[in-house]
Formats: sequence, C-alpha cells, structure tokens
Amino acid sequence: GHKQICQQTRKAQAQAAEAADAAETDGGGECCVICLDELECGREVEALPCKHSFHKDCLMKLRRSGVNSLCPTCRADLPQDEAESLFVKAVTAMVRHETEKSEALLRQVLDIAPRHFEALHNLGCIMKEKRIDEQSSQAEPLIRRALDV
Repeated sequence: GHKQICQQTRKAQAQAAEAADAAETDGGGECCVICLDELECGREVEALPCKHSFHKDCLMKLRRSGVNSLCPTCRADLPQDEAESLFVKAVTAMVRHETEKSEALLRQVLDIAPRHFEALHNLGCIMKEKRIDEQSSQAEPLIRRALDV
C-alpha cells in the first residue's frame, strides 16, 4: 500500500543522491542544483547539514518561496533558519494573546528577512487591530508590501 510506495520512493531518492555524490567525487564539477551553475563561479556557497552545497543566494530565494524545511537534493529535514524560528515564536505568542511579544518578534523577523510574507501580513494585522491612527497608517504599507512579495 501507501507505506510500501513511500519506502520505495525514499530508497530510490537515497540511491539517486548517492549516485550524484559519487559523480561529484569522480571529477565532475559540483553544481548548484537550484540554478545549475557551477559552485566555483565566485558566489558564496552554503553547505547544508546533509552535506549538499548550493549558492547561498539560490538557497535564500528557495526559502523565501516557501521551500525551507527540506534539502532540494535529498529531501533531508533542515533546521529552521533564524527568521523562521523567530516567526514560529511570534505565532505562538499571538495564539497566546501576547500581542506585544508577538509584535516585537515579528519586527525581529523583518529585520532579518524584510520580505517575509507571513511576518509582514501578521504585523500589519496586529497594528491594524490596535486601531491607533498612527499605527493604522503604518499597517497599510506593511500589508501592501506583503501582497507584493
């Protein structure tokens, strides 16, 4: 059934990753599987805990598009980056009705990742809910910026 198919898929993915690793060590130039350019092209490279390497800017674009929990090559679970970790704490504070704490955490997220859609949206909503004229006028641009991301 389903469990067997998942196990077969994982086994095939692991074999493909091993074959790709073997090809890299056989003298083939290592490339970023996101943009397909060689990693030696003068751009900053980031290695994930699973040992797969990518251009740092490619990885950031991928994370901004929502792919931030799995390696694009082997699908290994990845630790959350700092912005995502802070965002999870902000949402937890929001659920607990700790608005001030949530607002402060969301601002920290935006300091690290200025185009973080969910943080922009949630901060805009918090500011709009406060119904303070000054804050409401600041909320609208945040919400518009979130929609433009």
